[in-house]
Amino acid sequence: MLDNADGIVLDHEVMIGNPPDAPLLAPAIERLEELVGRVPRAVTADRGYGEANVDRALAALGVKTVVIPRKGRVTGERHKLQTSKGFLKLVKWRTGSEGRISHLKHSWGWNRARIDGIDGARTWCGFGVLAHNATKIAALIEAREQEREPRRTSSPTAHGACRPPPPSKSPAA
Repeated sequence: MLDNADGIVLDHEVMIGNPPDAPLLAPAIERLEELVGRVPRAVTADRGYGEANVDRALAALGVKTVVIPRKGRVTGERHKLQTSKGFLKLVKWRTGSEGRISHLKHSWGWNRARIDGIDGARTWCGFGVLAHNATKIAALIEAREQEREPRRTSSPTAHGACRPPPPSKSPAA
């Protein structure tokens, strides 16, 4: 699953079995480039993708920053890179995407497909992504609109605005 900084799922793939992660990342970035017309400036992923050939493939695609911790022990130069401030910041951001996967599983039906077969599973997951993205985009739009609204720190009358007259009392009948 590929997602952006706003938590919008940009790409996902349902596969049979449990294939290794590393060979799947560069093709996902290529699909993303076809979809949006450019590669992301930075890519981060978990240790399952942590191989030198993945770093090289992403660099060849034009990704400027690759933040993927390596499997096993790392050399001195790699250790220095993996403990740098920028590297750790993106690794921490990636941790949030793990929560997004969990959210998709538990809230949008990714834990078990209700339609049989691989095509059914792909459809089921696709609808989960659609529902998640629609909800996320609506929340982002609402947050943007709230940022644009002027904030009121006091009542309108504090700035000399006129109050409407009190309702008139009609005589009792």
